[in-house]
Amino acid sequence: MFAFLPISFLLIISSLFHPIHISLCEINHNTAARQIEITHKIFIDDLQDALEKHYKVRTHLATPKEHPDAEKFIEQYLQMQFQCKINGQPVRWKYIGREYEVDACWIYLEAEQILPVQSVEVRNAVLLELFDDQVNFVHIKTGSARKSLRLNGDNDKGTVAF
Repeated sequence: MFAFLPISFLLIISSLFHPIHISLCEINHNTAARQIEITHKIFIDDLQDALEKHYKVRTHLATPKEHPDAEKFIEQYLQMQFQCKINGQPVRWKYIGREYEVDACWIYLEAEQILPVQSVEVRNAVLLELFDDQVNFVHIKTGSARKSLRLNGDNDKGTVAF
């Protein structure tokens, strides 16, 4: 019986340190700036793994050896994995840039404003090709109203109505 204690202890400890596979996307209807602002927060190591899987090149994100096409790869990856419709019309977002924060990459997109925002449909398949337990949270804000979606491999699309 005591022989199983070390194995049980190791299994419990390893489950406590299992990586969390989540990303965050915020879609903000900024009426003052007359635009839709989209922000993604993705763990750098996960994003790097996705880029390397798709583009077959080491990207070395957030390091001095970062691949010169890293920004292009990030934009193309998001074009494949993230789509949005407002009031049933596809949002043609523009890549603005990115910045790194400790272990995360913040990616900024924007699009022309669509008034009024009555519904938002999102497909967010970011990192779903890598992790079975990946969860992508999407927070959508227009005016004082805020709604959220929880998307994963079983359901990478969601719609909210305002």
